[in-house]
Amino acid sequence: MKRISRRKWHKRVQLSRERKYAKRRRSYQRWRKQKNRLSQGTTAFGDRRADWLGRFARYAHVQAPNRLEIVESTEKVVHFINQIESNLASGTPVFVDLSGVKSIDYGAVIVLLSTMMEFKTRGIPFNGNFPKDTLACALLIYSGFFDSLERTFTKKEQYDIHSREPQGIFTHARMRVNSRLSADLIEAASITVWGEPRRCQGVQSAMLELMLNTNNHADLDSPGKKHWWVSVFHDTEKKVVRFAFVDLGVGVFKSLESKRMGIASRNLKDKWTGWLPKWVRLFGAEPDGNAQILEKMLTGELRKSVTGEDHRGRGLPGIAERAGRNQFSNLHIVTNNVRCSLEDNSFSTMKANFSGTLFVWELNKNNVSIQ
Repeated sequence: MKRISRRKWHKRVQLSRERKYAKRRRSYQRWRKQKNRLSQGTTAFGDRRADWLGRFARYAHVQAPNRLEIVESTEKVVHFINQIESNLASGTPVFVDLSGVKSIDYGAVIVLLSTMMEFKTRGIPFNGNFPKDTLACALLIYSGFFDSLERTFTKKEQYDIHSREPQGIFTHARMRVNSRLSADLIEAASITVWGEPRRCQGVQSAMLELMLNTNNHADLDSPGKKHWWVSVFHDTEKKVVRFAFVDLGVGVFKSLESKRMGIASRNLKDKWTGWLPKWVRLFGAEPDGNAQILEKMLTGELRKSVTGEDHRGRGLPGIAERAGRNQFSNLHIVTNNVRCSLEDNSFSTMKANFSGTLFVWELNKNNVSIQ
């Protein structure tokens, strides 16, 4: 009886292994097919233009800018995303034409992924093609973007989109503060940067603060109902890890606008209620645009003038402070009609409006860590 039992056990183990290997083979074959298309310069659906046009004739075609870089070409990328989102609002299927993209950054990738997910979860068709540029196409493949085009998603609390490559982009979406996820991402990042697990308290605190802000402020009517997205790119050659964090909520200034005079706020106990009169009393005049407001927010002056308290490491001032302490580098922020770079302390106003908030930064061997 023992021998029969052992044989059955071995059969189950062997069957499990065969299924695992078959899954790996299918995954590898899909990857090879994508790589071959890339090397041949064809689109995701072949190069027969008549068939391609026929299949997506009822879709709204949105052309991506040549430089799909939200840090360097912010206004063009925001305008592109706004075109996509206008079709989302009307329930119109979208085909994103990426064929002319020459360069792309990680911030643009996560914004595009999160926007696509809005279509997927609402059951609105969304599709696209490959960039003809090899490097731009490779980055999108590594992000899992094209794999996600073929998947079906339902509205749920969390998503994980993984790269098949070790030097790839790993994207996660949640609705709640998740310290375990942030700790795992930072540990993996520290191994890439320093070759060993390290604590990066500045990055951990910043990520938790951004998660909390999304939970509390991204949706004015239903707190805690908006996803936040974090994407991590491991550059194993340069030993640098780049982070991008985005929520597609109302953005910093629309949230502030609801509390501007203390009348329209949904929560009259909010400390930011009626912040504008307090600003005028402190600075002698109304703010000269949103760029100035963001600058005062990051320094902590606005918080102190409104609440009478120092920021003590909290909120946007706390994130800026940690960047100033060299706990991470190259912090860029895009929200509503403002973009800023803390690397050169530049703040500028855009004509286009980004419905949400994006933070991009990097972790490198020169940053502070704890062994």
